Amino acid sequence: MKYEVNMCCDCAVPGYPCIGDACSMRHYPMYQCDRCGKYELEEDEIYHVDGEDLCEKCYEEEEEDND
Repeated sequence: MKYEVNMCCDCAVPGYPCIGDACSMRHYPMYQCDRCGKYELEEDEIYHVDGEDLCEKCYEEEEEDND
């Protein structure tokens, strides 16, 4: 499952003020495994299989079941 988290790093300085909701770090995409519930996974740690978002462990189990 894809969700957003606020990863604000307080980078605003007088010469570069905060851009608010337009900042990509305020709406940072993260994933949760639809099978085991493992969360805070990034795009490169998730496998999209048959409409599900799976962590590596659950993906490997899915592949074993399909063999």
